[in-house]
Amino acid sequence: MTTPLAPRLAAISPAHLATAGFAVAGVIIVMLDVQQPAEAVTNTISAYATSAVKALYVAALLATCVGVTAAVARAGRAVIASRPADLLLLTLWPLGIAVATVFDEQVNTLPGTIHNVAVGTAIVAVHLAAVRMGRRFMSWLLLPTAAAGFACMGVLLGLIIVGTVTGADLPVGVAERVLVAVSGVLVIGTLYGLQRHAAPWRV
Repeated sequence: MTTPLAPRLAAISPAHLATAGFAVAGVIIVMLDVQQPAEAVTNTISAYATSAVKALYVAALLATCVGVTAAVARAGRAVIASRPADLLLLTLWPLGIAVATVFDEQVNTLPGTIHNVAVGTAIVAVHLAAVRMGRRFMSWLLLPTAAAGFACMGVLLGLIIVGTVTGADLPVGVAERVLVAVSGVLVIGTLYGLQRHAAPWRV
């Protein structure tokens, strides 16, 4: 006997939606990195914005935007009264990444600065949301993962500074990809925590 569609859709949680978005993005980025493994080590993901595969790069970023936006919208009505700050911080992810798709990462240019500020804001906001949630729920996952993410930010910033000063090719790409993966885990984990406040997800 076939299960009606409406109950199945109602069972889809915000964490499911965000996971789907990050999964699509992950598949695209891994596919691009496998084709150019050496560049993936030293170049940031944003380097694809100025290559022949820009369309795939944009698709990957937009996949996370759509997934997280849908997740926040699905959770919003149920938890806006009790966890508004968490929702606001998570909303900065799709906003920041959307801006980053418009402005390419170009060194010492206004578009490049806007790109970097947008991405940085999105990542920091996600970490702050995870720390807030981790104080009440899933502390075993969210707090140490957020700490690892902040440490990765420091490593990435250090690599960028040293590389700029010395001109050496450093593993900036590796550090950035780890940071993005950590951010994805934090988004999904925080949304899962929000599920504790309102389920099932009927809107």
